[in-house]
Amino acid sequence: MKNNLIRDLLPVGADDDEVLQLLQRHYGSARSTADNDVVYPNAEKFALRVHCKSGKIKAIEPGPSFSSEELTILKAKVASELVASPGIKIERAILFSSHPVKGCFRSGVRLQIAEAPRAHRSPQLRKPTTHLSLSSR
Repeated sequence: MKNNLIRDLLPVGADDDEVLQLLQRHYGSARSTADNDVVYPNAEKFALRVHCKSGKIKAIEPGPSFSSEELTILKAKVASELVASPGIKIERAILFSSHPVKGCFRSGVRLQIAEAPRAHRSPQLRKPTTHLSLSSR
């Protein structure tokens, strides 16, 4: 097996943070090392060691419990969850602010932060400055 799996698990165009999140979901746990690497899972006989620098993955090394079957499973997950595009999704989240907020903020066509609709505010907090609605595409 190769010493560096970065070409297999971090395809061109994939986001480093998304790969780290995928590995976290797959293994269920992780830990940092003294060298600031991330080891998956949090076990003595780990499967992967990920070397990062300045927020970017620099290397992905197999550990003592990593197998070729595991590589096949992870490659399939990367392909289906990170490479194959699900198309455009519109999401919404309700956030809370400790400071009054009026109006809205828009960044291009992908992000808008606005006050929550009045019907979605809690009854005791009907002030229009209490909640924010975050939408992104």
